[in-house]
Amino acid sequence: MKEAVSKIAILFQKYYGGTATIEETNELMELINTSQYDSEMYQLLEEAWRKTELDADVFSSELSQNMLDHILDTQLAYKEPTRTLPIYKWMKYAATVLIILGIGLGISYWQRNQKPVKLSDHSTHEILPGGHKAALTLADGTIIPLDSLSNGKLAEQGGVVITKTENGKLVYKVVGPTEGRIKGHLNSISTPRGGQYEIELPDGSIAWLNASSTMRFPTEFAKDERKVEIEGEVYFEIKKDIHRPFKVRFGPNEIDVLGTHFNVMYYSDEDLTAATLIEGSVLLNTSTARNQLKPGQQALVKNTGQTIVKTVDTDKILAWKNGFFHFEDDGIQSVMRQVSRWYDIEVVYEGTPTSRQLTGKVSREVGISELMEMLQYAGIKYRIEGKRIIVSN
Repeated sequence: MKEAVSKIAILFQKYYGGTATIEETNELMELINTSQYDSEMYQLLEEAWRKTELDADVFSSELSQNMLDHILDTQLAYKEPTRTLPIYKWMKYAATVLIILGIGLGISYWQRNQKPVKLSDHSTHEILPGGHKAALTLADGTIIPLDSLSNGKLAEQGGVVITKTENGKLVYKVVGPTEGRIKGHLNSISTPRGGQYEIELPDGSIAWLNASSTMRFPTEFAKDERKVEIEGEVYFEIKKDIHRPFKVRFGPNEIDVLGTHFNVMYYSDEDLTAATLIEGSVLLNTSTARNQLKPGQQALVKNTGQTIVKTVDTDKILAWKNGFFHFEDDGIQSVMRQVSRWYDIEVVYEGTPTSRQLTGKVSREVGISELMEMLQYAGIKYRIEGKRIIVSN
């Protein structure tokens, strides 16, 4: 008996750590399908949760305990269908481990061939996450839907060739002599709700557009400056050029740079505008002040022009670009605005939205029901009706 319990612990730790072989996974399955080991599995799952909390520092101790109790109580209440299908019992524990990993560590995505056990059925169909979607508008008004076109050359304007690469990036390349050429062709790229896109500008600088964002730019920059205008959220990696400063205009604000990496969030439905410096140096000009930012600093700009500069976790700021939602003491409305833009859904609140703050990291690859299931563990009540999520108290 003691030897079997010890074997379960060893195999479980391998499975939990992602190092278990197929044979070891099958052996663990056979052992835990014997009901006499339920208490041992409960203890192992609880220890896994505690370790996740120590490693990730994701939730408060009170919320962590409530979530653990909810997960374990739900899984232990699971009804085993019949003795002829013992794998279902294994799946309930596997699903619990995935939930713990998903909430604590932010899994990249659920394995597509292994469906998690759902605690409740909120929708009859899945709402899929966003992807690489955007539309390019040329100077003559021609609109090119980038996500539906094949790779290769898309257009040529005034000596600038526009191509779409194999990985879906849009590239502007100046070809031939530039002297005497007519400049001033303005293009724009826009991502819809549920879209994001990467573009290489004519000077070699790179820009990543988050969902529901637009950038307007010339097909060829001027001799004395490089200037673009944005709405939404864009991350820039600017190619250094001491003779041509790079300027980003967003509303009444402007950023001046030479060569640096930074992120700008300027959504009309957000209370604040945020400019965050990752590396290098930028000068932020607002209607009321000028602020030079250092790496790791973020400037929050109110509608009045008042600016607050603070140090932030840049991993959180760039989480969207790296494929994650990263929440840190965020209110439910802030969280759901991000969710709404990425999944192209409407969010409605019944009653006064909860004041509960949420912290965690979740992949943007998961379907909406999986994401909302994780939020449910944190005490968020909801239901899905078509393309609408109703959040209730």
